[in-house]
Amino acid sequence: MIPQETINELLEQTNIVDFIGQYVQLTKRGKNYLGLCPYHEEKTPSFSVNEEKQLFHCFSCQRGGTVFSFLQYLENLSFPDAVIEVAKKTNFALPNSVTNAPSQDSPTFALRKMYAATKDFFAHILVNTKTGENALKYLEERQLSDAIVEQFEIGYAPNNRDVLLKYLQQQNYSNEQLLESGLFVQSKTGELFDRFRDRVMFPVKNATGQTVGFSGRKLSATNDEPKYLNSPETKLFNKSELLFNLDQAKTHLKDEQHLILFEGFMDVISAYQAGVQSGIASMGTSLTDEQIYLIRRLTNKVLINYDGDEPGQKATIRAINLFQKKAPQVQLGIISLPNQMDPDEFIKANGALKYQAEVNGAVTDLQFELDMLEKKYNLNNDREKIAYSKDALMAIAKLDSQSARDVYLNKVAQQTGISLAALNADLLGATRKIKQVARNTQNLYPDKKVLPRPENTPALTITSKSDRAQARLLYLALHYAEVDLRLIAEEFVFPNENFEKIFDLWHNYKSTHEDIIITAFLDTLTNELQSIVITLEMIDQPTNYVDEEIFDAIQVISENFQTDQLQLLNNDLVDARRKNDQELIREITSKIIKIRRLLDK
Repeated sequence: MIPQETINELLEQTNIVDFIGQYVQLTKRGKNYLGLCPYHEEKTPSFSVNEEKQLFHCFSCQRGGTVFSFLQYLENLSFPDAVIEVAKKTNFALPNSVTNAPSQDSPTFALRKMYAATKDFFAHILVNTKTGENALKYLEERQLSDAIVEQFEIGYAPNNRDVLLKYLQQQNYSNEQLLESGLFVQSKTGELFDRFRDRVMFPVKNATGQTVGFSGRKLSATNDEPKYLNSPETKLFNKSELLFNLDQAKTHLKDEQHLILFEGFMDVISAYQAGVQSGIASMGTSLTDEQIYLIRRLTNKVLINYDGDEPGQKATIRAINLFQKKAPQVQLGIISLPNQMDPDEFIKANGALKYQAEVNGAVTDLQFELDMLEKKYNLNNDREKIAYSKDALMAIAKLDSQSARDVYLNKVAQQTGISLAALNADLLGATRKIKQVARNTQNLYPDKKVLPRPENTPALTITSKSDRAQARLLYLALHYAEVDLRLIAEEFVFPNENFEKIFDLWHNYKSTHEDIIITAFLDTLTNELQSIVITLEMIDQPTNYVDEEIFDAIQVISENFQTDQLQLLNNDLVDARRKNDQELIREITSKIIKIRRLLDK
């Protein structure tokens, strides 16, 4: 058990805007900060963070809570594990009794623990054993410093069929857990053996910095095995939803003002060593919609630095098209290195300063597209000159900014000798074609709209006067002791069952805790009740009140309740008359009269 006073102190010392800002690009809107929800894909921000109340809430998927809840949802952690993770990331010292005995309630606890142990095991073999000498020599030949090897926690998996297996078996993992990890392969006879052998190992981490899988680079030259081997899909490792080095890159966003998208791990690492530290890479596959959304959540500025060869340039075009389709608001820059070099090669050949100059000299995505088109056509030939202008205009037609269109139209005019008037006339036709294509393809490529909610977490609907009065009264009871005491003294009961549960739990919480904090109370509630309280906290309403407001709210609720009861009794009366039950008719009629007298007062 983590002491409540420790949890409260951690909450008070952690700024929720700064913490969540590491995972979501937040923009100030009035009292709150808005961003794209990290739990589902959306075009318009519905994820809100309130710095004063230290709460977040998504009005689409209804997830919300404190920084602890934020990590619980994001990484599927138990509450104690979330507290430990927040403490680590904010350099808050927890008692040794807590850090040495983490919760095992999380469904992925064993996997996380196993991956962390495996990462440390491979790193130890690389740096501290004779077995790792060749791998260490390879990294030195790749001009990686000891500091950068340590920074990325690079390791080595020996050319041994069961060295990792035996190491983890000593830590009492079951065969089922070992197989689930993806670190091992099972033979037809059921025997397990190490998946990664004779490979330089790169830990793959999620956005919070936890190791969730590995990518191994083959050390010896063999034709029968892939050069790079990734972990298979597991509960934690989904390569379409991961970006290598995102955990470190996002911490440099404030200084570098962008993320840089690379093709390979070594490009990211070499650039990092060269002082360009906002680099990320997809997991050996083409860029995915999920990765685009991960990036878009964090920044609106992205540079793409894929390999300079033909496949790399084609991959750049694919990435540009995907960004334009899925995240058109992201400003793209393209770093196109000379002599068909990849970033790692360029840095080794030219040094860090020249690479930094290339980064600073990134061109726009449209300029890159025009440069690629120019290489495709012979502009000394009139026929190809006309074909080039048509393709160039189709690219320019995608731009929304008229000033940007003018810049590139002038360039095309200079290249081709075609007048601006003629190009502008043709641009109208190109624009119509672009819009028509967009209309025809919008249903073929629908945006993913996954709006999952935590179990038993319906949206709070406030439609009637009684709903509004109950919501307001509960909010005031949670914030003002005198309102709370008045409702108790009047033996008030909320007609809404969930509101009444929250009211009762609030009393229990106050009777068992010295520090009465709403955010700490939230963490004691079920998802359903927690969502209601968070919604009440996040909706815009006055924080102060007058006594007449309490009286009026109780009256509205009481009258509405009595009206509802009257309707039920009238229905019962119809049923009693149908059965000709005279005694029941008299009993129901008496109740109806009493309620009508109350309503007439």
